[in-house]
Amino acid sequence: MSTPDPETGEVPRHETIRDQILMHLSNGFNGPSITAAWLAYVLATNPDVEEKLIAEIDAITSGDPDYDLRYDDLMRCRTPPR
Repeated sequence: MSTPDPETGEVPRHETIRDQILMHLSNGFNGPSITAAWLAYVLATNPDVEEKLIAEIDAITSGDPDYDLRYDDLMRCRTPPR
């Protein structure tokens, strides 16, 4: 925070550092958010696929709406037919 910029010789302002930290933190959310939005669109435009996905999730959760899906649950997914 106290090291001058090698090109300008200026010490960065606290606001600049804050803005850069916030930018980098938000980048961690943009990818998953965009992926989730795209998934919602694809499912909304393919009701047959959405129905199969819901059935798959219900099979894993036994239909319990309070069940919190975990990463390990991916291993319980059935392999799609080829």
